[in-house]
Amino acid sequence: MVLFYKTNQYKGELKASDEGEVFWIHKNELKDYQLANDFEIMYKVFDSNEISEFFYDQSGENWSVKLL
Repeated sequence: MVLFYKTNQYKGELKASDEGEVFWIHKNELKDYQLANDFEIMYKVFDSNEISEFFYDQSGENWSVKLL
């Protein structure tokens, strides 16, 4: 399970980890980066006040993304 946290404020210092460097970019620059699978769809949760959930739904052997 992964939880998303949404805020309009940040105070502190971003810190890199074994997974790589952490840095801020403008949302218009997302197309210039290699993103995690389905990140562009996940981003809709952060960018919308109407969407609060992202999950994968399984029907038989097929999986689909659901936004609520």
